[in-house]
Amino acid sequence: EWVKEQGVTMAIAVPSAMRELVHAELPPTLRTLGLGGEVLKGSLVRDIYQSSAVTRIDNIFGPTEITVCCTSEKILNHSGVAPTVGPPLAGYQVYVLNERMQPVPPLVRGEIYVGGVGVTREYLGKPELTAMRYLPDPFASTPGARLYRTGDFGRYRRDGRLEYLGREDDQVKLRGFRIQLDEVEEVLSAHPAVEQVAAVIPDHTGE
Repeated sequence: EWVKEQGVTMAIAVPSAMRELVHAELPPTLRTLGLGGEVLKGSLVRDIYQSSAVTRIDNIFGPTEITVCCTSEKILNHSGVAPTVGPPLAGYQVYVLNERMQPVPPLVRGEIYVGGVGVTREYLGKPELTAMRYLPDPFASTPGARLYRTGDFGRYRRDGRLEYLGREDDQVKLRGFRIQLDEVEEVLSAHPAVEQVAAVIPDHTGE
């Protein structure tokens, strides 16, 4: 209601939240959407275009640690096929690397690393985590440049567009929030009545 009253034409949201808005009917003033933070399904893109006045959807990728979007893809198709997250934005370098931090060829799966203008300095008060995720950039000509190791997997298409393929660990996204399932399991297993525990999100649509 607020979006409609204020005449808002552009919004950025996680796909699971946008799915709920589609069910409730998107405000008629919206024309442009930026969707990120979770895998964007082609079926949601199709539903938005078919049921609203939206004329442009951008699929964006980038963790908070690189403040915040490093790739973007304008999604025009209504086919229901899962879209890519596009090529790197200006000022960013996005690499898909193997376990030896060497670039993999197009169509080969690897871990996504990000360098450039938006890379933050550290995790405050967490030097061990900082050392694990913020690494010297072996490809940069600028002294002291660093890469952020995202923990996300992807692959480049031959046309330079990036496909997101999921996580290296048990981290999941629920309505845009990061959740470490192993941390949930650790807390639950501490209860004296619990012998074994497994935490899962069985429906990855965000419910």
